[in-house]
Amino acid sequence: MIDQLLNSGGIRKAEVTIARILRADLEPDIRAHLLLRRSRARLLSSRPDDALEEIQTVFAIQPSFEEMSEVKTLLGDIYFSRFILAEIGFADRNDADLALKYYEEVLQRDPHFKQRGWVYYQRGRIY
Repeated sequence: MIDQLLNSGGIRKAEVTIARILRADLEPDIRAHLLLRRSRARLLSSRPDDALEEIQTVFAIQPSFEEMSEVKTLLGDIYFSRFILAEIGFADRNDADLALKYYEEVLQRDPHFKQRGWVYYQRGRIY
C-alpha cells in the first residue's frame, strides 16, 4: 500500500501511514524497510537532507542494508538531488561524485538489477 501511494503521488499520505505504523513495536527488519520507504517519500518531496537522515537511521538498525542495490540507488538519488537542489553557487560537487559512486557500484555489483535503466539515466545526467 505504501509503495502504491508513493508511486501514485500520495507522498503525504504515505508519510502519515508510515509514521502511524512506526509507533508500534516492530521487528528491526520491518522498521528498517519502513524507514527506507519514508526516506524515499522525503526525497520525492524534495527533502534530500531528511531522506539522508532516515537512511542513516536504517543503517544503524540494519547495517546489512547498505549493500542492497535498491538502497545504493536511493543513496545515489539523494546525493544527486542534494546537488541539483542546492542554491546556485553553493552546490557541492562532492554530492554529485558520491551519487556517481553509488550508481557505479550498483552497475558493477548487480548486473540483473531491475532498475538498471534508471541508474544509467541518472549516471548520464551527472556526466
